[in-house]
Amino acid sequence: MTLHAGAAALGVSALLATSAAAYSALKLVGVAYLLYLGARMLLAAQRPTGDERRAPGKRAFAQGFVSNALNPKVALFFLTFVPQFLPDQGATLPTALALSATFAAIYVAWFGGLVTLVEIVGTALRRPSVQAWMERVTGGALVGFGLRLAAAGKP
Repeated sequence: MTLHAGAAALGVSALLATSAAAYSALKLVGVAYLLYLGARMLLAAQRPTGDERRAPGKRAFAQGFVSNALNPKVALFFLTFVPQFLPDQGATLPTALALSATFAAIYVAWFGGLVTLVEIVGTALRRPSVQAWMERVTGGALVGFGLRLAAAGKP
């Protein structure tokens, strides 16, 4: 989200709104990545082995970052969200960057709390049967989102 907020502040997201080719390209790459992640999770659910399956912190962060960066709807959200809060006159870049930083701070606080909550219930969530169930549900959802995104037209 921070990537898209910064891109909107710099005007890069406007390219996705005006260029059907750029939007379609980003959408197709996003579809492919969602299908890849979903298929991997569905396959991983077939052979649960415990904690070894958990993605290391850097890999999990990279997966989340790429998933978010390849989501054209997030870029379009920021394209419509940021401009309405920018001043009519003067430099808009500092305000846009401040809005992006504010969003990032809220995002980090929210997900920091969520991670803390998940860590508290982590013992139950680390059981192989629970992990396999979560992999199946999440993998199926990612495949479903990827297929829906592939079938959807430009908003």
